[in-house]
Amino acid sequence: MKNRKWIGVLGIIGILLNMLPFGVFTSVSADSVIQDGGTFYQDVPEAANSPLGAAQYFHIFANDVTLRAHTSGNIAAKNFNGGNASFGTNGYLDKEYFYLENVQSINGSSGITGEDHNKLVVGASVSVDISNPNRPKINDTNMDHLTASQIYQDQGTNQYINFTTEMQKLNSASQTISSATPDLTLSATDFPDRNNRVIDVSSINKSAVFITLSADVLQMDTPLKIAGLEKGYDCSQVKSVFITVDTGGQSEYNSNSQINLSYTDGTVRANHEATDFSDSTILWNFTSNGQPYAGKVTINRPWQGSILAPQATVDGTGVNIDGSIMANEFLGAGETHRWDWHGCFHSEELGSVVLTKTDASDKTKCWQVLNLVYTIQTVR
Repeated sequence: MKNRKWIGVLGIIGILLNMLPFGVFTSVSADSVIQDGGTFYQDVPEAANSPLGAAQYFHIFANDVTLRAHTSGNIAAKNFNGGNASFGTNGYLDKEYFYLENVQSINGSSGITGEDHNKLVVGASVSVDISNPNRPKINDTNMDHLTASQIYQDQGTNQYINFTTEMQKLNSASQTISSATPDLTLSATDFPDRNNRVIDVSSINKSAVFITLSADVLQMDTPLKIAGLEKGYDCSQVKSVFITVDTGGQSEYNSNSQINLSYTDGTVRANHEATDFSDSTILWNFTSNGQPYAGKVTINRPWQGSILAPQATVDGTGVNIDGSIMANEFLGAGETHRWDWHGCFHSEELGSVVLTKTDASDKTKCWQVLNLVYTIQTVR
């Protein structure tokens, strides 16, 4: 009789369990918990001393990013639409950081193959499934080159990168560069031979060279060569070149000039994928009457050099771009290649020289403090 009672009780318990939602009593494996991304400055603390902030450590940094073709570089985007192209720097051996706060689409081939090479952080609203740790999903897309241990997510109100704050830093940097007294001020008429247009900085004996171009220089459809560039990671010893392009208030600005580069060691650089950034010492700053340009920059010829345009839309049409792209919106290009700018800001014209001397082998700390110089200039 007692056995029958126990059988009846067990049967009732079984019925109740079947009525409950599946998995109520399933334990949660630690492997299924998505890691908190923390903040970028916790991962790369030296970025706090960079005049370009977190943006300097990304190939593409923008509020809105759309990819059209192969992107050999890392990305930070507030809003990301990248289903048409994979991203990740080919051959890069160090850890590469990515941040996609909101994801409309993503390509499953993105990331660098290798267990320790990726940290991809997504925003709190993005769907992440790491139930298969070897093939996690982001917004139901299988990520073939990432594992669960490489995917992180904003938790609560935490943000890995605050884009509002970072864009303010980039705006200040753009204004500081454009306010420096130029060493050269050029317009289209300064190049009488339109088929042999060269800006040679080799004879300018300064740590930082400031050049201002009127809008018509890059609107010409023949190549523009920047010559006399230097190589090296020690920015107190290597010349940095800042080129401010004054778009003249045009709502849409077309750059029709292929950019060619040559160096004091006799080498000539062409567009290519790279992991050696020692020759990336040129920064293009797009402005309008001394303020960051807020229109659309369309690049119609192959481009070399990092782009600072924090209020602008940058469209690479179908051409290749080598360098960091810092913009409000990036609409894609042909191929883009990571080529981090690492120059220094040195300005007697602003009444202050602020050099940070570091180990030449440290690629991340070769900076001067742009924001401090900008503050001094503003106070004066």
